[in-house]
Amino acid sequence: NGGLLSDTGLNILALDLESAQKVVSFPINIPSYVPKEFKLVHVDVFQINNQLSHKVSLRYQQGSKSFRVNQEIKQNGTSYSLSMDNEDTKVENIKVNGKDASLLDFKNGYIQLEWIDGPILYSVEGELSKEEAIAVAESMY
Repeated sequence: NGGLLSDTGLNILALDLESAQKVVSFPINIPSYVPKEFKLVHVDVFQINNQLSHKVSLRYQQGSKSFRVNQEIKQNGTSYSLSMDNEDTKVENIKVNGKDASLLDFKNGYIQLEWIDGPILYSVEGELSKEEAIAVAESMY
């Protein structure tokens, strides 16, 4: 299997949504809004030692542009820190459905929006406008 990183037992599977949900330990949250022309290409499932996965990444594509919606169960005791501004990245603290979120706007046009809801860390990242990333995130509720 080409996706296996043998020393870690990590297997990355590119699946359709239905197959992915069968091997993920939580309900996969699908945005009801995606920008015009973007289509769900596949779902990457990060599986360790063939156990139920705690991390998925939905990949959307339109021509050469793409973005991902990532969902991952935070492990107990794992700390999570939001990124800080630097010369290549502008960080804004915003709300997504009432939850604290960080919007990272990189100089190269790449956007990353991340927030935590209960045990799950979410992110929307890729070649989107800030408004599109926020609309995708908000549409998951």
